[in-house]
Amino acid sequence: MSESFLLVHAGGRAFGLPVLGLELVADAGSVAPVPAREASLVGVATFRGELVPVLSLARLLVPGAAQLTVAPMAVVLNADGRRICLEVDHADQVIEGDPMAVAADRAVPWSRAVLRYEDALIPLLDLSLLGARLAEEGSL
Repeated sequence: MSESFLLVHAGGRAFGLPVLGLELVADAGSVAPVPAREASLVGVATFRGELVPVLSLARLLVPGAAQLTVAPMAVVLNADGRRICLEVDHADQVIEGDPMAVAADRAVPWSRAVLRYEDALIPLLDLSLLGARLAEEGSL
């Protein structure tokens, strides 16, 4: 069954975000830093009148990306019933295809499937898994 994903880039890598969980794609704007145990939590920002935690997708998923600068784009989404914002370098386009499951020992964090796009396999982020794990770790 074909599904739609927003193709985003962060930390030099491509990822797919399910279109069904997306609320907004915009310039990152102003982010207010907050103290946090989670290195990927860069602060909070207001989107559509609501304060939303802002996570760096690069810091969250790309090894060695902790020193990267603030990304210019924001993707606000619903992750397991929680609104969060992911900072990304850019959001290219919506891609469609049939996700392929990935064995647990081969998956990247917060991804259970990939999508073949052009000559690459794009990890597809599982928004409910991401939201649940962040809530479990007390990051949100």
